[in-house]
Amino acid sequence: DPVLAKRVFTTSPEVLHNIQPNLSRLLGPGSVFGLEGVAHRRRRKLLTPPFHGKSISAYERIVEEETLRELAGWPEGREFATLEPMMRITLNVILRAVFGAGGEELEKLRTLMPKWVTLGSRLAVLPTPTRGLDRWTPWARLAAYRREYERIIDDLIARARHDPNLGERPDVLSLFLRSTYEDGSAMTRG
Repeated sequence: DPVLAKRVFTTSPEVLHNIQPNLSRLLGPGSVFGLEGVAHRRRRKLLTPPFHGKSISAYERIVEEETLRELAGWPEGREFATLEPMMRITLNVILRAVFGAGGEELEKLRTLMPKWVTLGSRLAVLPTPTRGLDRWTPWARLAAYRREYERIIDDLIARARHDPNLGERPDVLSLFLRSTYEDGSAMTRG
């Protein structure tokens, strides 16, 4: 029902609450997807500036570069499946524009993210078992992927914080590192 759908998307978060906790379960309780009420509004307000028009236009070059890089390997004169190439373009743009990833970290994330997202999306609809989480279960694999992701992101954060050109970096991660709440405090990892 379109009327009900509109009400869901226009209703105050205080009324609706987090009806879909799966993303917060996968991304962590500090994720904007896991917050509610004042904490959610406060975090969302801090996260909004990097996604305004002026900031987004800075990423056009990355989109163009990644598209041209992918197009260079496309076959000419015959049909081919485009889902995987489009997903690679999207992933590469996100990794570069959002995380400022390059070099070794970019390659590691290019390999890790598809596996993590695929497994996470399959497990998101299932309850997390409270027992039997040995290293051979899909949930243990998901946790290992997340630990590897966090290690890489921690390295990217440390590198960005020590970059003398942090103030000029256009990636979203750097914008977040420079952002502060109304009281002047910086965003924390948790």
